[in-house]
Amino acid sequence: MKTLKNIILFFSLGAAVYAIYKKIDTVKREDGYVEECKKQIFARGLEIKDSWYFNLIENNYLEFVFTDFKQKNYKVIFSKIENKITAFTEV
Repeated sequence: MKTLKNIILFFSLGAAVYAIYKKIDTVKREDGYVEECKKQIFARGLEIKDSWYFNLIENNYLEFVFTDFKQKNYKVIFSKIENKITAFTEV
């Protein structure tokens, strides 16, 4: 009976660790999209003073809004599938 409890405990612990690993992997992948979006904004010659983004894992896009040092606001739509900026507007 004690061996059965140890086996169940071992598999329960493994399942919990795997779930945590998958969550961390998903968060890292989503953060990669934000970093790639910032790189493409910098490539356009703009600087980011303040920024915020709206990102749902189930969406195929990332909505990124930022302010530059000239106090202009921009809204960027970044496609996760194509890995590029699809819309860039000044707000």
